[in-house]
Amino acid sequence: MTIKFLKSINPFPPKFYSLGRQASLLYAKPMKSSSPENYPAQEAQSWNLLSPASLNKTPAAILLGGAVLLLFGPIILSGDLLVSMANGDLANQFYGWRQFGFSELAKGHLALWNPYVFCGAPYFAGFQSALLYPLNWFFLFLPLVIALNFSMALHVFLAGFFTYLWLASNRLSFLSALFGAFVFMFGGSFFLHVYPGHLTNLCAMAWIPLVFLYVEKILEKPGLKNILLGSGVLSLQLLSGHPQYFLYTLLIAALYALALLFRNPTNLLQKISAGMGLGFLALGVTAIQWLPGLEAAKEFGRDLSLQAGDPNFFSISPLGLVSLLTPSFFGGLDPSSAFPNSRIWWEITPFIGAVAFLFVLNTLRKKGWVRNRIGLGLALLSLLLAMGHHTFLYPLLEPLPLFNSFRGSFKFLIFFQAFAALLSAAGLEALLRETLGNKTLFRWTLALSLVGILTLWGFAFSRLPAFPVGPFLAEMKTVKSNLPQNLEGGRLFWSAHNDRSLSLGLPDIWGDDPMVPKRLSAFITYSKNPSPNSAADTQVLNLTPVKGALTRLAFLIDKKNGQFQANPSPFPQLHRAFLLARWKTVNSLPRALETMSRPDFEPSTEVILEREPFPTPEISAHRGQVLLRDLTTDQVEVQVQTEKAQVLLMTDSYSQGWKAEALHDSDQQVYEVMPGDVFARAIPLSAGRHHFVLKYEPLGFVVGKWISLTTLLLYLFAWGWAWVRKMRT
Repeated sequence: MTIKFLKSINPFPPKFYSLGRQASLLYAKPMKSSSPENYPAQEAQSWNLLSPASLNKTPAAILLGGAVLLLFGPIILSGDLLVSMANGDLANQFYGWRQFGFSELAKGHLALWNPYVFCGAPYFAGFQSALLYPLNWFFLFLPLVIALNFSMALHVFLAGFFTYLWLASNRLSFLSALFGAFVFMFGGSFFLHVYPGHLTNLCAMAWIPLVFLYVEKILEKPGLKNILLGSGVLSLQLLSGHPQYFLYTLLIAALYALALLFRNPTNLLQKISAGMGLGFLALGVTAIQWLPGLEAAKEFGRDLSLQAGDPNFFSISPLGLVSLLTPSFFGGLDPSSAFPNSRIWWEITPFIGAVAFLFVLNTLRKKGWVRNRIGLGLALLSLLLAMGHHTFLYPLLEPLPLFNSFRGSFKFLIFFQAFAALLSAAGLEALLRETLGNKTLFRWTLALSLVGILTLWGFAFSRLPAFPVGPFLAEMKTVKSNLPQNLEGGRLFWSAHNDRSLSLGLPDIWGDDPMVPKRLSAFITYSKNPSPNSAADTQVLNLTPVKGALTRLAFLIDKKNGQFQANPSPFPQLHRAFLLARWKTVNSLPRALETMSRPDFEPSTEVILEREPFPTPEISAHRGQVLLRDLTTDQVEVQVQTEKAQVLLMTDSYSQGWKAEALHDSDQQVYEVMPGDVFARAIPLSAGRHHFVLKYEPLGFVVGKWISLTTLLLYLFAWGWAWVRKMRT
């Protein structure tokens, strides 16, 4: 009877279903357990839309992969198109970053320092390098354009598949879990980040559903296997390159765990211990990444405090929630909305579609399923946090450690979308169970779910940009051909939001990177009459002879009449390294900047230091000789011959991670690297011959490396022990 009934109402091909008596029994009442052994045995032998999702992972992977392939396949196969808008982060930042980092890694060198932007800045510690993220290692052998496109497509697929796995663990049917996967992977808060080329955002967000899955697994069965797998998921999210999403995930996942524990407090100590073990294990494995990142954050980073500007700019307004149903509320692909932050519409458009919204509403009218209520609470909480200072909640959380170190409260929208996927899938599931005995309603439910899936896919298709990479590369080659080789020791300034010089292997005084040297930023943007609207990472250079000389600015790249032009700097530049005998000690950064802005300050003959140099420099008739040789991006061999004590000034960005190691033939065996002229490196030298290696190796990297190696060995040992136990039993 059931088979005849379903065939009579089936809007799909007949073999799309193979339901029997077990299906009607399964959906007549909720299951007591979500484990596969509790489903009827016949269900494991057939696949259909209403069979348990947990038994149909392969069909789900095929369908989700096919949906992604239809979107990205033509772009990837073209070989000359890049997924994102033409002037987005993929072109302006990640193209150069991936090219630089993985070309160095292919040589066997883990690049800690990037000498091509900001007069030099940390690279590995900036997180977005993501050199240790395993799903980035295909950048070592794939052509760069294909690798970038494939990385985008891969993480869109993973976002959907991980969501399916999460929903499948919640006793949902194949169709319901598949629908929820489409909501997450193609909803506005996730997929729209493809448009501006937010590569690391997509990589980090894709792991969120899997984190929630292991929160549930740890609380259901706090065993060693789940601890190891859960810590692996957290580790991969951190290594994927966006620490802000990692920290926000920890916060929401902790709240999710607390809510579930409150509903089922049995074995409380064991569950809490397992959760803490998972977190500490993940932090131990990834210490090599986050420890140098925290250390570098003291010296590098743009001013991201919400108090640094209009805090509401980086949040979604309550009125913006209309975009849940209307994705073009903020202007769409050609933003024309009157809202001040409409130019970043991809951040503030939490579109899920009318069908998904109706399924969420259907969930709200149902009672009984605890995770529906928890999901609703966390969805609303995430939405309130995404509104930033539009509500009272976000300011209460700002005192938390690291919470106010990031801009963009709208990044909480992705967690709203994750729980919206859960709620919409549960709402569809409830509707399917209710209408299974009603021919007309059941048919409409199936059709409605298909419309929702096609709407989300169509939304993604209509907002999938791509631009030809040929003209992009031709522009850069044209610029390089108009410049002297190696810029004759100088640097260029391309634009405030651009890392294209990195792709060309040419040093720039600025760049497009959150790891802005704070000292350089203060030096570059300093003015006795500052503009009230100036910001470090959008600053139009207020050039002065001192700034041009010390940054070694040789050329400014401007675009006129659609063509890039290289214009020589109007100011002479200093050498990369030279000796000085005159110095002035100024132990206050504002005073140092004021001193250097005076007309009588001459950077070629005097250096501003923050403490007394030792040995004390002496006036000499001959400055001596200086030879530099770059060994790697992180090491410089220095040879100096001087008759009297001098200060060696290197016009590269200073960091506490730079140390000088004397070689055996050097007259001086102990060297101190200190700030000079605010942002540069100064090294006091005694009279005689000097031969040392200047090496960038921050303490956080050294300590983190050993912590990670030790934890990784323990991690592998635990897996081996678990395997042995399994074999014995």
